[in-house]
Amino acid sequence: MKDKMQDDSTGAEAREDWAARQEMEALFAQEEGLSKQITSRQIVWANVISSSAEGVWVDIGEKREGFVPASDFTFPVSKKTSKSQDSSKKNKEDSSVFEMPKSGEKIAVLYVGKRSDGTTLLSHRKAMAELSWEGISKSFREHSRVSGKVSSGIKGGFLVDVSGVTAFLPASLADFRPVFNTEALLNKTIECYIIDLNEAEKRIVVSRKAVLEEEAVQRRGKIFSEIEVGQVCFGRISRTSAEGLTIDIGGFKGLIRPADIAWGESATPIYKRGDKLRVKVVSKVLPEAEGMNSEGVVYFGIKQLIANPSDLLRKKYPSGTIVTGTVVSVDPAGLVFKVLNVQGKNHKQNSNVPEKNKKGSPVLAFCPSSQMDEEIPKVGEEVGALVSGIDAKNFHLLVSIKRYSEKQERARVAQYLKAPSPLTLGDILSTDE
Repeated sequence: MKDKMQDDSTGAEAREDWAARQEMEALFAQEEGLSKQITSRQIVWANVISSSAEGVWVDIGEKREGFVPASDFTFPVSKKTSKSQDSSKKNKEDSSVFEMPKSGEKIAVLYVGKRSDGTTLLSHRKAMAELSWEGISKSFREHSRVSGKVSSGIKGGFLVDVSGVTAFLPASLADFRPVFNTEALLNKTIECYIIDLNEAEKRIVVSRKAVLEEEAVQRRGKIFSEIEVGQVCFGRISRTSAEGLTIDIGGFKGLIRPADIAWGESATPIYKRGDKLRVKVVSKVLPEAEGMNSEGVVYFGIKQLIANPSDLLRKKYPSGTIVTGTVVSVDPAGLVFKVLNVQGKNHKQNSNVPEKNKKGSPVLAFCPSSQMDEEIPKVGEEVGALVSGIDAKNFHLLVSIKRYSEKQERARVAQYLKAPSPLTLGDILSTDE
């Protein structure tokens, strides 16, 4: 029994030794592989052993160490100078040292050569640049956005740091309109699309405008989907033309057609660019209608928020209403008079105070020549007429002097033909006497 326990203990030790040797061999193989990757100028992730003001020491396998100079963690940053400083120092650059990596961290490194003492010289900056180029190339192929920080302004545009790689942002592509103020975007983090990439020359051109336009389209699409016919919105006029008014509603532009600006041509208000308006959604045309490519069209109206003057006139002066007033013009088509009195209203006869519409203007009545008497009134004379309808274009009462005269004549005849009252007993007795 004792011999058996001794054999089991010996077997366990043997297995442990075998596992340790396997682990050590795997470690050696890993270190050898790491060393081969470095010498073949591949990017590797190495463990930091220590760091100092001079640089960083990393483990590159096979009990060897590589050195990364501190300059790889130091980046030039433009330094602003005051006007009082010498002009020769205006473009001087100051160094901003990033935090050095700590022991135990992993950093990307790339073999660049040997130091004078024979140790392996590595570059963290070049490794990151190579990794960045891989990501940048992928973003260019897939047309995906990249993020970068504007490091400086130069002639014709800006330099943007995209993951450690410098890209050029032309002033014409920095915003919806060209940006020539070099301080406008300095030190700002922006999103762009890569529009030109030359890996051989390490040249990248980016566009922030493309991102802004894409976001604007998305924003307009969202607004379009939320807008409903009958909805009241607030906006600002961005353009005026013969086709109407272009109004901006939170980045979405719609149209107010001339016919929807005001009730009637004579009362069309004059608007100018920049005016703020309260408008109503009149109609909405989907993008697929009328062969549109991307965005739909929304038509707004101003007059739809104002009571129709014709309706107000029709309510106040129904057909059959008798109106009187002073003639203001006469021509072959007919005559126009200013309404001064309305039958049944509390007006003084022959009053010189005209009837007023909602805007405070005198109410005018038009009588066509076919509805006038044989004797045509002159300007300044008073006339009476019967309301027959409303001129919705000019907001005039349509009246007939002829029908008014006929009605007056019928009233006189009726009064004349009215039967006398029956005789009473008193009337008879008084007659007999």
